[in-house]
Amino acid sequence: MNILHARTQLLSSTVAVLFSVMLGASAVKAAMTHHIFIPIAMAPVAKTALPTPTLVSVEEQEVLNLTNQLRASVGCAALVVDEHLQVAAEGHTSYMATTNIMSHTGAQDSSPSIRAKNAGYTGLVGENVAYGYPTSAAVVEAWRTSKGHYENMTRCSYKHIGIALVKTANGTAYWTQDFGEPR
Repeated sequence: MNILHARTQLLSSTVAVLFSVMLGASAVKAAMTHHIFIPIAMAPVAKTALPTPTLVSVEEQEVLNLTNQLRASVGCAALVVDEHLQVAAEGHTSYMATTNIMSHTGAQDSSPSIRAKNAGYTGLVGENVAYGYPTSAAVVEAWRTSKGHYENMTRCSYKHIGIALVKTANGTAYWTQDFGEPR
């Protein structure tokens, strides 16, 4: 699913909720069943660069801060959140939490590179995943003390990142960091 499609689905869901509040659920169901479209006026899109996406949670922001502190200690530039990598990280983390499987292999046997490409990222990709760490500090420390994960976090050619945390119903935390190197 590309980012535009994901955002369109979110907009459709949001509009359905708003109209169900305003018109009642039966009116929305009838409108959706009969494909009644309600035009929505939209402001023209500015031809400027998109703002840097923000992370969803305080915990995800803390992972970014701790990762960038580690990178600074070895002379690497800070990572910048990329909306495409964010979508890829969120999708994979949700998949892991839903299936209770921590793996770099995702839905339909996807790899980190395939998930990033499907989300619209065109560069090279690396990934860190984890589960069970209840705090940002704990998961970053675990990755820092693991050779391959540390190498991803301190690879200076990586410039972009997507970070996601999803907790299961019983509170188990699943984490993903998707790193990107622009081409």
